[in-house]
Amino acid sequence: MKKEGILKPVIVLTLIAVICGGGVAAVNALTGPVIAAAEQAAAEQARIELLPQAEAFEPIELSQEQKAATGAIEAYRAEGGNGYVVTVESRGYGGAIRIMVAVSPEGKLVNARVMSHEETTGVGTKATGEEYLSRYQDKTGEEAAKMDTVTGATVSSKAVRKALTGALELCAQLD
Repeated sequence: MKKEGILKPVIVLTLIAVICGGGVAAVNALTGPVIAAAEQAAAEQARIELLPQAEAFEPIELSQEQKAATGAIEAYRAEGGNGYVVTVESRGYGGAIRIMVAVSPEGKLVNARVMSHEETTGVGTKATGEEYLSRYQDKTGEEAAKMDTVTGATVSSKAVRKALTGALELCAQLD
């Protein structure tokens, strides 16, 4: 085949790829801020649902050491001294488990919600359900660290326990 015969299709395909790539980048630029705002609004709503006595939250700046030691991603202090809401992450059997945790001013777990996980449906999800999480209510970090795991979902429930304990330990440092 001649060189000229190959050059034309290569140029056409390259132009198509550039145009398509530019289109994807443009759509991402337009939808990125909208998606980020929706995620922020959902997180704010979740904080309010987890700690309903709080009227507003102020972000707490965490050091890299605090994040590494506790698995914390972000932390908020409820205005009026009503407690804290911390988002923590721990590695389960299937991947990362991200949990938002509400902690009372006394350092006890008020409520928790799994925000995302990649655990096996039916097995690992036992450790991410409300029934298991409710066992941790009114527990301190020391008490939470001693909680039993779920049979058949040991890795997942240990990850949840580690995340919840990390949130409680972080809040104890913030007082």
